[in-house]
Amino acid sequence: MLNRLINEINISIREKSTAIFCGAGISYNSGLPLATDLVKNILDIIDIKDNDASAILNSNMPFEFFIETIKSEVSVDEILDVFSKGEPNINHKLIAELIKLGFIKTVLTTNFDLLIEKSLLIIGLKKGEHFDVFSTEEEFGNVNWDDNKIKIIKIHGCISNKSDMAITLDDVASKTVCENRNSIIKNFFSDKINPNILVIGYSCSDLFDISPQIELLKENSSVVFFIQHTGKEYNFKIEDISVENLKNPFKSFSGQRINVNSDHLVKKIWETFVIKPYKLEQFSTQWVENVKNG
Repeated sequence: MLNRLINEINISIREKSTAIFCGAGISYNSGLPLATDLVKNILDIIDIKDNDASAILNSNMPFEFFIETIKSEVSVDEILDVFSKGEPNINHKLIAELIKLGFIKTVLTTNFDLLIEKSLLIIGLKKGEHFDVFSTEEEFGNVNWDDNKIKIIKIHGCISNKSDMAITLDDVASKTVCENRNSIIKNFFSDKINPNILVIGYSCSDLFDISPQIELLKENSSVVFFIQHTGKEYNFKIEDISVENLKNPFKSFSGQRINVNSDHLVKKIWETFVIKPYKLEQFSTQWVENVKNG
């Protein structure tokens, strides 16, 4: 059953009908922290009482809101520099290869890091010539869904532009209505623009902005293949995307939730499309030092 579903994903990629939506999980093997790990380290550094720390960690507080809350306690700039670190791993490389082969044209990511762009540069694609990056409210308004250009859309901003990234963090934390960002989400998840969407490395924790906008889409929505990472390599579970009740903005969508080791799935896709040998690598960074210096 798993192989059949992976084959279905591969067919949708080959038909050029699939876009990718990805979150922090794709950058974990690059040495970048997941939001929960980063928050835990920050709480340790600023010496929050255990009860208060537990309350924060269990509150489903979006990362952006947490960062805005602690601005008066720590240097946020130093902490955010975490996202300038790391090397592209097999997830970023697969996205880049699929783009270069012409199978993927749109990637929407919540990540601040530059690892997708770096992967594209490594294989010879140039920003502005072969692909465009959109990371601010103004730039979101310039996205033309009718053109044939490769689009990397960084819905929460990019570490390369800290001033605009700070504005985005504040907007998300304060639940400011950003029409262009909301329009991006609405259009991205429309079956008229992206018939299929592969979701990978995403935890559905964006309760202030992305999830509410997805939940508003009741008709003409994309088919979603949601990859829910599990640590066990050979165990998997497949269910309808609408079944999960907790943190699931896709209840009204068609598609499948695939509980599987995402490295296994990425390997299968890689071996289907990419001639280069598959190589799973893990990198480390000194991101904890950034938190200590903040």
